[in-house]
Amino acid sequence: SSDVLRRVREVLSQDSNERPTGVVCYNDQLAIRVLDVMRELELSVPDDVSLVGYDDSYLAEATEIKLTTVEHPKMQMGLDAAKWVMRAIDRGKRDGEGPQSIVYEPKLVVRQSTARIG
Repeated sequence: SSDVLRRVREVLSQDSNERPTGVVCYNDQLAIRVLDVMRELELSVPDDVSLVGYDDSYLAEATEIKLTTVEHPKMQMGLDAAKWVMRAIDRGKRDGEGPQSIVYEPKLVVRQSTARIG
């Protein structure tokens, strides 16, 4: 994670014409750490750079800037995984049937860390 934060710092340290207008992180925990980097660089969120996390964890609302994040159905995913494991145990390996794909619809939860461009 320190390599990721080092690279984020490099990218965000660029001239405002070269700097991205937003950063999307693979989870809320990393987004909070990126927020700290932005503070160190004296960048305003969301005025200078928008920030988005992923998970809609308790961390998304744990700072003074409430984090825009992507919510996914964690509970349903866990239930579906458990059901698949139980079916696989019942079936055994005799029929060769593999796991079926399930697509979950994510939901964008817009809070204070993002702004419109322009």
